[in-house]
Amino acid sequence: LSERAQPPTSLDRTPVVPLADKDRDYFYVICGHKNPDPDSVCSAIGYAELKYLQHPDVPRGPNVVGRRPKWAACRCGESNARIDAILKRFGVEDPPLYSSITPRLKHIMTMAKQIVLTYKGTTCAEVMQIMERCGHHILPVIDPEKVTGRPFTGICGAISFDSLGLHFLPRPGDLHSLKRVTTSVDNIVRSLNAKPCNPKQELFNPTRIQEFITLFLSWTVEEAEAIVAQGNVDLTRTVVVTTNNAIDIQRWAVEKGVSMLVISGVGMYQYMADHEVSITAHAKGINVICSPMDITSVLWSLRGAALIDPLLTNNFLGSFQVEDRLADVRKRLHHSDTLDMGLVFDEQREHLVGLFTRKDLTRPSRMRLIMVDHNELTQAIPGAEEIEITEIIDHHRLGNPATTQPVLFINRPVGSTCTIVADLYRQYGLAPSKQIAGVLMGGIVTDTLNLKGPTTTAVDVNVLSWLATIAEEDPNALAEVIFNAGSVFVLKTPQESLKYDFKEFREGEFRFSVSQVEELGFANFWKCRDELVAALEELRARENFNFSALLVTDINTQKSLFVVRAPQEFLEKIHYAEADSSGTIFELPFVSRKLQVVPYITRLIKLDESE
Repeated sequence: LSERAQPPTSLDRTPVVPLADKDRDYFYVICGHKNPDPDSVCSAIGYAELKYLQHPDVPRGPNVVGRRPKWAACRCGESNARIDAILKRFGVEDPPLYSSITPRLKHIMTMAKQIVLTYKGTTCAEVMQIMERCGHHILPVIDPEKVTGRPFTGICGAISFDSLGLHFLPRPGDLHSLKRVTTSVDNIVRSLNAKPCNPKQELFNPTRIQEFITLFLSWTVEEAEAIVAQGNVDLTRTVVVTTNNAIDIQRWAVEKGVSMLVISGVGMYQYMADHEVSITAHAKGINVICSPMDITSVLWSLRGAALIDPLLTNNFLGSFQVEDRLADVRKRLHHSDTLDMGLVFDEQREHLVGLFTRKDLTRPSRMRLIMVDHNELTQAIPGAEEIEITEIIDHHRLGNPATTQPVLFINRPVGSTCTIVADLYRQYGLAPSKQIAGVLMGGIVTDTLNLKGPTTTAVDVNVLSWLATIAEEDPNALAEVIFNAGSVFVLKTPQESLKYDFKEFREGEFRFSVSQVEELGFANFWKCRDELVAALEELRARENFNFSALLVTDINTQKSLFVVRAPQEFLEKIHYAEADSSGTIFELPFVSRKLQVVPYITRLIKLDESE
């Protein structure tokens, strides 16, 4: 950190940092630790604002990435009187509460309004056009006869791009299936962009669904006879495809009573069919159509005219709910070889609200996490271990989680994370707004006890002075507002008081917790001492901690009461004076949990292990 004695007089450098293409599809949650304190909330707000100043080309607001802000400050616990006092003083909204960022189906599924459906009786070509337009490779299929009026009822199966691929390109050894097409005359005419070639321009049985056999013939009649005999072809079910100049083949096909005759001749509707052929075919009830397509296109389009119905599968992945965890869904489907689509229903399992594919489950979450004012997963928002952590901005001891990718990790021995965030503004040649400068001041004032705490550094003093100039705020006046915002012990229950500023730690095999409450004197603590001690013991037993502690700090005297619930052999190692006769409350000359209390506890644990 820079320790410049004077704040910069001009900020003429305003670097625009291009947003990497690989980052454009992601959004970032900037979050402090559980049971938020002013430093964690204020640093998250300040860092989100810094990101937008660095990337002025990125729009603000919820309409950016998946209807979410690109960088969103949040909190993972209830606010408190001091946080509220800071934000109210500077007119800044409380960041939203996120109880969890665990990736869930609702984060990756296609929402109901975006679901693209198709119907039984649709042709393969039409479905491929739909897929091309919407970008989906699998579509739910509705049976019109089963629709009850409610949205998304009558789902009878799904059609996938893979199954369409097998239809157009069958497996080796199954080439005979290339000649079979189940469809209607109407569908064939539409697929080939064809017209009837008879005096009345009419079609026989245009909507009847039947299986046709396709056969291309353009040589001599003798060769045609040989091909039919060799393949034992049933001409009454056959669609014969030929060219406009193969008159003998046309006449032979009509004479043999084929099901349909398709004549190809690029761009020449009126000259495609021989007049005698058209009259004879019409008299026999044979459909003769003319297509402007070339032969290759006709044969391919005939495959596209096939109905999707035989290709459907109703072997779904199953039904799911929007709040299902992605990790649980992946585990559930790990050994499944069913179709890669799942239906997502509401909590009552009555209405379809979305769908997802197996491919959706393989994509990384678009949500990423930036941790501020902590670096341990035990203190992080639930779900942090399931998404990618990209940055950590902190001033505490290292207990950082393993990450899958390199991260930006800024950890500096200063009194407040807000100090680090504010100094980043200066390093980038940027200045926070008056409101954000005031918010960052609030985080520094609370975490350093208005620069009187043992964690205070020269950097904190310098940065606070710089922010005060921008915010036009007196740090002492701000401190008075914050610390007079109300007694935690008066406003909250004993259980809530312990969770007010609660942190969990791990030292080897030991798990312990330290809660901290800062008060103006100890009077309110003594009034509810017994209830607090009982609640502390309940917390230790419930969470299976080796021990749990509460640090009550008097801001005026810079002294603390240390309340501990632990095995007796651990209590006996604490050599500070007891504050009462209970044997669980001690008088400590400490005010900093980070710099003094946790290191002291760590030494006691190591002493216990050595014995």
